[in-house]
Amino acid sequence: DVDRLIRRWRNEKYAPEILPFDKDVIQNMSELLEFVAETLDSERNEGEGQDPHDPDFCLRNIDLERMRYVLRDYLRIRLWKLTRWPQHYLEPKNQDLLSAAERAFLSEYWDNKRLFLDNRLLTTIPPSKRALNEKLDFL
Repeated sequence: DVDRLIRRWRNEKYAPEILPFDKDVIQNMSELLEFVAETLDSERNEGEGQDPHDPDFCLRNIDLERMRYVLRDYLRIRLWKLTRWPQHYLEPKNQDLLSAAERAFLSEYWDNKRLFLDNRLLTTIPPSKRALNEKLDFL
Protein backbone atom coordinates (compact mmCIF):
# COMPACT_ATOMS: atom_id res chain seq x y z
CA ASP A 1 0.00 0.00 0.00
CA VAL A 2 2.94 2.36 0.58
CA ASP A 3 3.97 2.16 -3.07
CA ARG A 4 0.38 2.59 -4.22
CA LEU A 5 -0.07 5.66 -2.02
CA ILE A 6 3.14 7.25 -3.29
CA ARG A 7 2.12 6.52 -6.89
CA ARG A 8 -1.35 8.02 -6.31
CA TRP A 9 0.18 11.05 -4.59
CA ARG A 10 2.54 11.74 -7.49
CA ASN A 11 -0.17 11.21 -10.10
CA GLU A 12 -2.60 13.47 -8.22
CA LYS A 13 0.05 16.13 -7.81
CA TYR A 14 0.74 16.42 -11.54
CA ALA A 15 -2.72 15.70 -12.96
CA PRO A 16 -4.79 18.74 -13.98
CA GLU A 17 -8.02 17.18 -12.64
CA ILE A 18 -8.88 15.01 -9.66
CA LEU A 19 -8.22 11.33 -10.20
CA PRO A 20 -10.52 8.62 -8.78
CA PHE A 21 -10.32 8.28 -5.00
CA ASP A 22 -8.89 4.95 -3.76
CA LYS A 23 -10.70 4.40 -0.48
CA ASP A 24 -8.92 1.12 0.32
CA VAL A 25 -5.41 2.54 0.08
CA ILE A 26 -6.26 5.61 2.14
CA GLN A 27 -8.02 3.62 4.87
CA ASN A 28 -5.26 0.99 5.03
CA MET A 29 -2.52 3.60 5.23
CA SER A 30 -4.39 5.62 7.86
CA GLU A 31 -4.80 2.53 10.04
CA LEU A 32 -1.19 1.48 9.47
CA LEU A 33 0.18 4.91 10.37
CA GLU A 34 -1.98 5.04 13.48
CA PHE A 35 -0.75 1.59 14.56
CA VAL A 36 2.91 2.49 13.96
CA ALA A 37 2.51 5.76 15.88
CA GLU A 38 0.97 3.91 18.84
CA THR A 39 3.76 1.31 18.75
CA LEU A 40 6.48 3.96 18.70
CA ASP A 41 4.80 5.88 21.54
CA SER A 42 4.59 2.74 23.67
CA GLU A 43 8.26 1.96 22.95
CA ARG A 44 9.21 5.50 23.92
CA ASN A 45 7.25 5.29 27.20
CA GLU A 46 8.44 1.79 28.13
CA GLY A 47 12.10 2.25 27.24
CA GLU A 48 13.25 4.49 30.09
CA GLY A 49 16.71 2.92 30.18
CA GLN A 50 16.92 2.94 26.39
CA ASP A 51 19.10 5.36 24.40
CA PRO A 52 16.82 8.15 23.02
CA HIS A 53 19.09 8.47 19.98
CA ASP A 54 18.78 4.84 18.95
CA PRO A 55 19.21 4.83 15.15
CA ASP A 56 16.51 2.20 14.60
CA PHE A 57 13.95 4.18 16.61
CA CYS A 58 14.90 7.47 14.93
CA LEU A 59 14.64 5.98 11.44
CA ARG A 60 11.22 4.51 12.17
CA ASN A 61 10.05 7.91 13.45
CA ILE A 62 11.37 9.64 10.34
CA ASP A 63 9.69 7.11 8.08
CA LEU A 64 6.40 7.53 9.96
CA GLU A 65 6.54 11.30 9.55
CA ARG A 66 7.42 10.96 5.86
CA MET A 67 4.41 8.73 5.18
CA ARG A 68 2.14 11.03 7.19
CA TYR A 69 3.31 13.89 5.02
CA VAL A 70 2.59 11.95 1.81
CA LEU A 71 -0.92 11.04 2.97
CA ARG A 72 -1.73 14.56 4.15
CA ASP A 73 -0.33 16.16 1.01
CA TYR A 74 -2.33 13.78 -1.18
CA LEU A 75 -5.55 14.79 0.60
CA ARG A 76 -4.53 18.48 0.65
CA ILE A 77 -3.96 18.47 -3.13
CA ARG A 78 -7.39 16.93 -3.70
CA LEU A 79 -9.07 19.58 -1.52
CA TRP A 80 -7.17 22.34 -3.30
CA LYS A 81 -8.46 21.10 -6.65
CA LEU A 82 -12.00 20.94 -5.28
CA THR A 83 -11.88 24.50 -4.00
CA ARG A 84 -10.34 25.69 -7.23
CA TRP A 85 -13.13 24.37 -9.49
CA PRO A 86 -16.15 23.56 -7.29
CA GLN A 87 -18.83 23.79 -9.99
CA HIS A 88 -17.00 21.31 -12.20
CA TYR A 89 -16.87 18.68 -9.46
CA LEU A 90 -20.49 19.29 -8.44
CA GLU A 91 -21.62 17.88 -11.80
CA PRO A 92 -23.06 14.34 -11.43
CA LYS A 93 -20.51 12.71 -13.77
CA ASN A 94 -17.63 13.97 -11.57
CA GLN A 95 -19.14 12.92 -8.24
CA ASP A 96 -17.87 9.35 -8.74
CA LEU A 97 -14.28 10.61 -8.48
CA LEU A 98 -14.79 11.88 -4.93
CA SER A 99 -15.00 10.24 -1.53
CA ALA A 100 -18.06 10.76 0.66
CA ALA A 101 -16.16 13.25 2.84
CA GLU A 102 -15.02 15.19 -0.23
CA ARG A 103 -18.58 15.34 -1.54
CA ALA A 104 -19.81 16.72 1.79
CA PHE A 105 -16.93 19.23 1.91
CA LEU A 106 -17.60 20.34 -1.67
CA SER A 107 -21.32 20.90 -1.17
CA GLU A 108 -20.71 22.86 2.06
CA TYR A 109 -17.93 24.85 0.42
CA TRP A 110 -20.10 25.77 -2.56
CA ASP A 111 -23.08 26.67 -0.35
CA ASN A 112 -20.87 28.96 1.74
CA LYS A 113 -19.29 30.53 -1.32
CA ARG A 114 -22.70 31.05 -2.93
CA LEU A 115 -24.05 32.70 0.23
CA PHE A 116 -20.98 34.93 0.44
CA LEU A 117 -21.29 36.00 -3.20
CA ASP A 118 -25.02 36.51 -2.81
CA ASN A 119 -24.57 38.75 0.25
CA ARG A 120 -21.57 40.72 -1.00
CA LEU A 121 -21.87 40.89 -4.75
CA LEU A 122 -25.08 39.64 -6.29
CA THR A 123 -27.40 41.94 -4.36
CA THR A 124 -25.79 44.93 -6.10
CA ILE A 125 -26.37 43.78 -9.70
CA PRO A 126 -29.66 43.49 -11.62
CA PRO A 127 -31.85 40.45 -10.81
CA SER A 128 -31.55 39.01 -14.33
CA LYS A 129 -27.77 38.67 -13.95
CA ARG A 130 -27.71 37.12 -10.45
CA ALA A 131 -27.61 33.38 -11.25
CA LEU A 132 -24.27 31.75 -10.44
CA ASN A 133 -24.85 28.63 -12.49
CA GLU A 134 -26.04 30.29 -15.71
CA LYS A 135 -23.88 30.05 -18.77
CA LEU A 136 -23.93 33.24 -20.80
CA ASP A 137 -23.34 33.24 -24.52
CA PHE A 138 -21.47 36.38 -25.48
CA LEU A 139 -21.44 35.67 -29.22
